[in-house]
Amino acid sequence: MSVKERAKMGMPMPGMLKPGAEQKPISRIMFDKYDVDGDSSIGPKEFKDLCYDLGHYLSEQELEFGLQSLDKDGSGAIEYNEFLEWWRNNDRFEMLKLDDAALAKRVDASATFRQFDDDNSGTIDANEFEGLHALLLERGFCPEDKVRYWRPFIVRHGLLLLCSNA
Repeated sequence: MSVKERAKMGMPMPGMLKPGAEQKPISRIMFDKYDVDGDSSIGPKEFKDLCYDLGHYLSEQELEFGLQSLDKDGSGAIEYNEFLEWWRNNDRFEMLKLDDAALAKRVDASATFRQFDDDNSGTIDANEFEGLHALLLERGFCPEDKVRYWRPFIVRHGLLLLCSNA
C-alpha cells in the first residue's frame, strides 16, 4: 500500500512509530488526543480545539453546524466512527464552513423557531408546532414530507437540527 493510500485511510506513516509499538491509525491518534476527558467521544470544546489546532477557526455557527453534521446518532458528541468518516474526507474542514446564504438561512430559521417558542425553553410543544409548521412550509425551510416525518423530533429538539440538513 502506498504512503498516499495509507494517509487517506488514516493509517500511520512509515517512521512514526517506535519498533514494537502498537500501530494506531492517524485518525485514532488524533481522536484520542482531543478526547481530553477520555469519555470515548469528542465534545464541542474538544472539536473546536482540534479544528483550531489544525489551523481552521470555526465560528460558533460553524461549530454547531459541524457538530450536527458529524454527530450522526444525535448523542451530542462525536464518537470515533463518526470522526473517522469525517477524517477520511479530503475536504473535511471545507464541509464545516457556512457560506453567507447558509448562515443567513440559519439565522432566519433560529428567529422563526424563537417566534414559536413561547416559553423560551429551546423546545416547542405540540400546540406551538402547528403555527411553526405552516410557516416552515411557507418559507421553504423544509419540504412538507420532511416536516411531517420529523414533527416529534422538532417538538423535542428544535428547528435548527432539522433545517441544517434540509
